Amino acid sequence: MLTESATPHFPFLTLLVSGGHTMLVLVQSLDKFQILADTLDDSVGNTFDKFARTLALGWQSAPGALVEQLAAQHTDGNAVTLPRILLGAPSFSYSGLKSAASRAVQRAGGPESMSTQDKAALAHAFQHAAFAQLEDKMVRALVSSLSA
Repeated sequence: MLTESATPHFPFLTLLVSGGHTMLVLVQSLDKFQILADTLDDSVGNTFDKFARTLALGWQSAPGALVEQLAAQHTDGNAVTLPRILLGAPSFSYSGLKSAASRAVQRAGGPESMSTQDKAALAHAFQHAAFAQLEDKMVRALVSSLSA
């Protein structure tokens, strides 16, 4: 936007996801914003980072990218389930997902006791649960804006 001469078409939705923020914003003009959903606790990026640490994936790359690479190795359907928290609510919350994933690793005896396939299955379930919240808020915002 800063280098473009054309003004964007308003209104539009912005999904901000990072290590510090998870926020869905309706942008109505250059100086008018409405926060539709904000995080109550941990951001999605921070949650991915901590999950990578819980699985002892290392830090040779971006932790979220390591989780994604591991999840892509999962081939056994939905062998692991994790809670999909706050679906239908106007807020994001990732602390429950982070805790559930950590408990799953502890029940397995820690990351050193888990096979690569077990880690991949958990990473796959983790990714799906995390992105289900993002999808839920985006779909609700789009449906709401189309019916307004």
